[in-house]
Amino acid sequence: MTRPELRVSAVQRELPRLPVIRNLGGCGVTILARVIAALPEVVLLSETNPRSSALYNGYLNPIVQIRKWSPELAAAISTFDEHELGYPPRFGELLECLHSASEKLGRNLVVRDFNYVDFIGIPFVWPVAHASSLDLAVAGRFCLSPIVVVRHPGDQLASLRSHRAIRANLTAEHYLNSYFTFLDAMKGAPLFRYEDIVADPRSYFPQICSQLGLGWDLSALERIASIDQVTGNPDGNKESVIREPRKTDAAALADEELRRFGSYSQLLIEMGYSA
Repeated sequence: MTRPELRVSAVQRELPRLPVIRNLGGCGVTILARVIAALPEVVLLSETNPRSSALYNGYLNPIVQIRKWSPELAAAISTFDEHELGYPPRFGELLECLHSASEKLGRNLVVRDFNYVDFIGIPFVWPVAHASSLDLAVAGRFCLSPIVVVRHPGDQLASLRSHRAIRANLTAEHYLNSYFTFLDAMKGAPLFRYEDIVADPRSYFPQICSQLGLGWDLSALERIASIDQVTGNPDGNKESVIREPRKTDAAALADEELRRFGSYSQLLIEMGYSA
């Protein structure tokens, strides 16, 4: 007799693979996403999940993005309404249709998750769920191949606060507590530091692609100048080359603010930075 747990394992192995890029925002992932989108045969959904699907007038909605960026796939999701995707099961069904349609065209569907709304939330979502809405959507449908991208917390907090909606609402304490919850939820996923990626993209992008289950093509680093079909920081959408960012006064102030909390050293160590 086949044991039940063995039957479950067999089903899990048959699920299609879905590459997912995860971060809390302000990590410079816009430039990373542009490189991934520049790979041959990649269809990228950018900063999207059920909780983000209605934000910014649909800018982060996968149906809106497909209509604008990959209209050849629009027919495959014509029965879906962009306003229903806050419901995780329906979002998951949409991903299944897109994955199947992409596969038929010889393309790989990649999701750039928007974990800010899941784990930080303010001011877009309240109360904060502290759980991945994308995970709810894909449960039983996909086997995820995720990576997590982080950035030095001071630089990242300053970057997040450059957004007007976030600036007056996101405290250092809430950010800090949210980060611990996020990292705990993402345990087991390969972690990449933004600073390492931009310092040596030729070494790190092949590693990233390997973890995502994608083939690497060095020419993607040259093609990013033509890629603008990605959401995120406007500056990151304008860059034609990958370069290390300059330190800012705002980042230094954010770092100083975070150091008032005893747990900050622990966070830095968990992320691979010097305390």
